[in-house]
Amino acid sequence: DLVLARLGELKGCAELDKAISGMLSWIPGSEEGPIAENRVLKVLDLVSQREDIDCTEGICRFVGQGVDAVRVKAIETLVKAKTPEASTCLTHAYSKETALDNSQFRTRLLDAIAAIAGLDWVPTMLSALDRPSDHDVACGHLLDGGAINAMIFAVRTTDAPSAGIQKCFAKSGTSGANLALSLIDHPSAAVRDFAANQIVAFPTQESADAMRGRFEKPHGKFGRSDALIVMAQFPTEMGGDIVEAALGDSDLGIRVVALRMIQKLHLRNFITPILRVAEEDPEPEIRQTALQTLLRLGAVDAVPLASRMVQYEEPAVAAKAALLLGWLGDSKAFDILLKKRNDKNDEVAWAVNSALWLQSYTDPAKKKLKRKVPPKVDKLAKSTDVSCGEVTAQVFGKKGPLVMVLPGGPAMDHSWSRPYLDSLRKNALVAFVDTKDLPRPQDLDCLFTELGREKATLVSNGLGGTNALWMAAKNPGRFNAVVAISSPLPDNLESFVSWGINQMPQELADLASELLKERDLYHPDILNTYLSRVMAPVMAGSLGDAPATLPIVVNIAAIDKTAQELENASFDPAEMAGAVTFMLPVDEFAQAETYKALAAANPEKVAIHDVSGCGFQPQVNCSKKVVKAIVKVAEDADKR
Repeated sequence: DLVLARLGELKGCAELDKAISGMLSWIPGSEEGPIAENRVLKVLDLVSQREDIDCTEGICRFVGQGVDAVRVKAIETLVKAKTPEASTCLTHAYSKETALDNSQFRTRLLDAIAAIAGLDWVPTMLSALDRPSDHDVACGHLLDGGAINAMIFAVRTTDAPSAGIQKCFAKSGTSGANLALSLIDHPSAAVRDFAANQIVAFPTQESADAMRGRFEKPHGKFGRSDALIVMAQFPTEMGGDIVEAALGDSDLGIRVVALRMIQKLHLRNFITPILRVAEEDPEPEIRQTALQTLLRLGAVDAVPLASRMVQYEEPAVAAKAALLLGWLGDSKAFDILLKKRNDKNDEVAWAVNSALWLQSYTDPAKKKLKRKVPPKVDKLAKSTDVSCGEVTAQVFGKKGPLVMVLPGGPAMDHSWSRPYLDSLRKNALVAFVDTKDLPRPQDLDCLFTELGREKATLVSNGLGGTNALWMAAKNPGRFNAVVAISSPLPDNLESFVSWGINQMPQELADLASELLKERDLYHPDILNTYLSRVMAPVMAGSLGDAPATLPIVVNIAAIDKTAQELENASFDPAEMAGAVTFMLPVDEFAQAETYKALAAANPEKVAIHDVSGCGFQPQVNCSKKVVKAIVKVAEDADKR
């Protein structure tokens, strides 16, 4: 050790260098203790100072054993050596490390392998892509090292690209998209799909020209329909003309693909050419699909055409025209439907009756039907805006208990509550609160300070009420009561959507089920509008009162998002500082027994307020009853 300490002073002696290198093959490893560790580190340090390092085998011995400091020093020394043997050593070491749980050390090895860039560096990185903890490091080296072509080669030589290589290649952007063009005629469909996905994700003029060529002059395994599917997903200015041309193509299959892609991608900019197809295409199947596409896009411009087609078209097409009029039709269309309700063809008669259900909320078997339209909604009361960090509120009233109304209902917004609960301001201080997530404690403190209150009653509807239970449990010192209107319990969120459908007339239930089944093919805004219309009787509590709830917005994506956020929520009455009132239409509610049992087991914490006959949105048609109940809950909570 004393000699090693002085060897740094002796430089340029080949024999001495050779002797030092030889020590790496026999000196004890660092596992022998601190003295051995220092000795190995000293020798490695001396070796690493040379310009030519030729003792790779000895250094390699310490990559796979000993304390981390020695292993790291050995790796650094091999990187400086930058020899084929050094690369091979590191590659083998990485292979052995994959069986161990030390992702940080594997990262050092991958960095070192990439730094040397030996023959095996690309295969090693490619294999690392499918290890989640190593993926990002390996992918970064491949992209930084310009190894996109190597990934293309790897994909070309397989029947199905691995998930890891797909994820990494997706980061290669437009460069990768252009290179992926070389794979579109690969024998494997999985590889062709891989290429198409990259081309779609990163549109380039080169790929657009290639797809256009395949559509106009088909050849190879990537056919016209494949090219059309890709072009439909390009920006309109790059592929729109091909999609429009496909709508009038001589090949029926191409026309079908064009319409299906327009539905799938919700491409409303093609409504005008689809109108032409719906009226003029020689094939009934295409005319029917065109009408279905217009319906799913919410094309009000199609109503005059559908009004004509329902009267002269063959049954399958006329039936689709009738359904379009049910969802989108005006008063003139309603009169035409009335004349067709006794059609001799069963398919047409069913479609016309379904359409009349939507337009009138009345059994079409009755002689007198009237078209129902949304009523005028009362103006919103004037409010004062309060903002606290990520929480904002519209505030009404001055006296009485504090009632905080949260977003909820079928859109997770305030269309369920306003103007229907505005009259709370006569007997309470009301704050219609907006917050993206569970509010931060400091924002809540700010809001209560601004409102001059210490505690509040939380109110919401649907999943908003479930969220209110969660929020109150997390902040027991702030909320002394909760009113959850038509709200599922946290452990029963999946049944929420089925509640309403089970209460509908069969014709409306069938339409609602079809909407939800094919929801991805409807334009999102149109899907929400249609759901609002078909769910109105359940929200209102009766067919006759249904139009009153039409102003309440439905947003199925918001419901899905909230349900996902509430997956980890729970409700235990014992955790609540105050009482919980579940406001439910008990007679129409299949799960009512669950709530009754909960109330029976927790009489001081849980109560049920029955609003049977008022629907799942009782604040609309039973506003006075709901407001009175909320005020009583809030006043009682304030007295405790």
